[in-house]
Amino acid sequence: MSKPRYHPPSVRLWKLGSKCVDDQFLLAPTPEVVTLVFLFLAKMLELYDVKLVAFVFMGNHFHVLVALREDRLPDIMRDFKGGLAKALNRLLGRRGALWMERYDDDAVLDDDAADAAVHYFHANPVRAHVVEKAEAYPGVSSWRAYAEDRDSLSHTYFDERGWRRAGAMESLRGLYWKTVNVEVSRPPSWNGLSASERRAKTRGVIAAMREEERRAAAERKRVGRAIPPERDIAERDPRSRPKNPKPKRLKRKRASGTLEQVKRFEEAYRTMLPVYRTASLAFRESGTLPAFPAGTYPPRIMYAFVET
Repeated sequence: MSKPRYHPPSVRLWKLGSKCVDDQFLLAPTPEVVTLVFLFLAKMLELYDVKLVAFVFMGNHFHVLVALREDRLPDIMRDFKGGLAKALNRLLGRRGALWMERYDDDAVLDDDAADAAVHYFHANPVRAHVVEKAEAYPGVSSWRAYAEDRDSLSHTYFDERGWRRAGAMESLRGLYWKTVNVEVSRPPSWNGLSASERRAKTRGVIAAMREEERRAAAERKRVGRAIPPERDIAERDPRSRPKNPKPKRLKRKRASGTLEQVKRFEEAYRTMLPVYRTASLAFRESGTLPAFPAGTYPPRIMYAFVET
């Protein structure tokens, strides 16, 4: 049985990610897959007190930056990944696990780390040489919300299952075109900005992406690589895998933030873990929950962002 995860309530921003099993391209951005992702993101916002700060869904993995108001992250990821996996398996006509192991979760402790995560997510399709421009990516990404300074993204789809249940009459087809909206928040550094300051922030985000695109173009020119046609991206075999997959290596989990904040974060856990183990053993032996020494559990980690 896997160990339960604890997310300190003082940390409100988390960088999440998960890979498809065996690195298969089970999230290849077909219209059907894009619709499912939008529907489950909207459902996450509906069911939980959470904000979506940034996200990108690549062919075989995804990244999401969320802002929490309560320690419900395990529940959120269980419902989101579990529901999406069932829907994708049904769509692709497959069975079994869709995700590889557990999801990654990294605490984001300051504004620089948050802005870096947002840029990294949005630059994924460009760095992977899937598209030349970030806005050309056919999959699900929050980039357009940032580039166009919008607070939500909308996706229109045809509810074919509902239409067929209603008799599949052509005269009713227009009734089954639906639109799903997903709110896109911003990192804490955007809070309280005036209209002019927000426009300047948006221009900076776009300029950073254009520089990323220039570097990617130079790399493709150097190695003689071309951008694949959009049709090839969407029609990729979901069961295929990368030709040159990254080697699997264990990496030490750590938070994102300044060195001082990361040290405080890790020190708090080093203090908490032995106390937690002792309490766990005592609970197994006696069946009663012992009291934790004051200040040892949960770990006391100050919230790094400035409230505005």
